[in-house]
Amino acid sequence: MSRNDAQFKLRLPAELKAWLEERARVNFHSMQAEILGMVAEAKKRDEKQVR
Repeated sequence: MSRNDAQFKLRLPAELKAWLEERARVNFHSMQAEILGMVAEAKKRDEKQVR
């Protein structure tokens, strides 16, 4: 990713952070990659519903 990408801080409850860490570990992803994948999938679902 480019250094020009938008950034923001995200606060997660400890339980959600632990779940995300485990999901990323199982999928051999970083937490960053896991979150981006989840957001991209949600975007696809949202776009399908709008049409």
